[in-house]
Amino acid sequence: MPHTIVIGGGIGGLTAAAALHRRGWTVDLHERAASLEPAGSGLALGPNALHALDTIGAGDPVRALSAMRGDGGIRRPDGTWLSRTSAEAAEARYGDPTVALLRADLIDVLTARLPDGIVRLGSPVTAAAPDGTVTTPGGGDG
Repeated sequence: MPHTIVIGGGIGGLTAAAALHRRGWTVDLHERAASLEPAGSGLALGPNALHALDTIGAGDPVRALSAMRGDGGIRRPDGTWLSRTSAEAAEARYGDPTVALLRADLIDVLTARLPDGIVRLGSPVTAAAPDGTVTTPGGGDG
């Protein structure tokens, strides 16, 4: 079974770990923080992000948590619309609308895709070797 180390328990690291685990890899995720406490606040995910989350079984839980499914676009500083679309138009064109949710909720959904023991909290890494050995700031290997 292939093995990998993921360094960082943010959205990218958790998504990578969940995707690799789903494909049968053994994964060790090292996060320097002592907990996955929320950092940041809300975020918006476009249709392509939802399709990517679908591949790891996280798309529907994210859609269910969405605080807003509506119109969106890009405005100039004076408020004039540069481009605008509705949720219905985006869904018809791309298969999904843009959704908004709390970053903490997305972290929870991604973490739920991983079995116990994969996420190692309070585990900063200063170096990683191709054989899967990691070095911590104190010089220890894990």
